Amino acid sequence: MIRRIALAAALAALTVLPAPSRAQGIFGKIKQRASSEVDRKEDQAIDKAVNSISCAFTDKACIKKAHDAGTPIKVTDASGKPVSSADSAAAISAAVAQAASVASDESAPAATVPAPGSSALYDRISANGRATTYGILFDAGSDHIRNSSTPTLAQIGDMLKSHPSLGLTIEGHTDNVGSAAANQKLSDKRAAAVRKYLVSTYAVDSTRLKSVGYGATKPISPNTTAEGRQDNRRIELVKAP
Repeated sequence: MIRRIALAAALAALTVLPAPSRAQGIFGKIKQRASSEVDRKEDQAIDKAVNSISCAFTDKACIKKAHDAGTPIKVTDASGKPVSSADSAAAISAAVAQAASVASDESAPAATVPAPGSSALYDRISANGRATTYGILFDAGSDHIRNSSTPTLAQIGDMLKSHPSLGLTIEGHTDNVGSAAANQKLSDKRAAAVRKYLVSTYAVDSTRLKSVGYGATKPISPNTTAEGRQDNRRIELVKAP
């Protein structure tokens, strides 16, 4: 008898509980799915952060190795701070382009590190009096500027337009492959080609720009390796006094 009374009381209690409305049920499912999606994205972000590799934007080998392995890359500046997403993507693209250039023509200049944005480039020149660029590419043994150089040239052109009082000397440098005379002539022509491009494309006053070549006389890396020779094949921008 006692059991029957307890069962009847339990059933009575259940009958007073309100049934969830259809709207409440749909809203609950939406909240659940949204929460699951947020959790999934957070897990992906955490996995990416944990599994990513930090590479300085000058460390071409690190960037290329991580890219080939499909590992997320966190590109940093010289102080270890992450660069912008645009500069990170450009650095990765340039490192891959460099590897392709090495495979096709070891003696051809290749992009290792793209020039930063025009504002950052101006800051470097103002602070140091000069800046090295690796994003200006030429055909092998030629002063013909490749189309892939356009982004770097655009940054320089925009910088010159934004700072009309800035004058530059454009320096051309080569590696030590070939004769000293040939390298000197090539560096002269390449520096002059960059000057001509900036004057004609961005209407920069020609009196603001000078060009000079140094051949292989001022290396910044040993010429004993392919990467060292690529470092030495460069265009430098020097602030006019």
